[in-house]
Amino acid sequence: ALLRASCVCGALLAGAADDVCERIGRYGAALGVAFQIADDILDVVSDTATLGKPAGSDAEQGKNTYPALVGLDESRRLAREQADACVALAGFSGPEAEFLRALAEYTITRAA
Repeated sequence: ALLRASCVCGALLAGAADDVCERIGRYGAALGVAFQIADDILDVVSDTATLGKPAGSDAEQGKNTYPALVGLDESRRLAREQADACVALAGFSGPEAEFLRALAEYTITRAA
């Protein structure tokens, strides 16, 4: 919800049309889900030094994470699905939206 709100506020401040605000809101929502899934995956597959926080802490705390609920492979597939949705939603703006497309990709390929 935070990423969705940030995207919509930016679009509103830029004077974007209602349909653009709605679409960028869906982009932000998908980006937020992709980010959360990627964060959950990193907690399982990364190490404390890379993450800058204790790796494996989600499992230790018994949190309901994507990998805990659906496994790593399905989590990766879902993260890709959300990133692809972001890319499709950003496609309406042509080359001006390259940053939005790159951000979606970075969100699921980051190491920390």
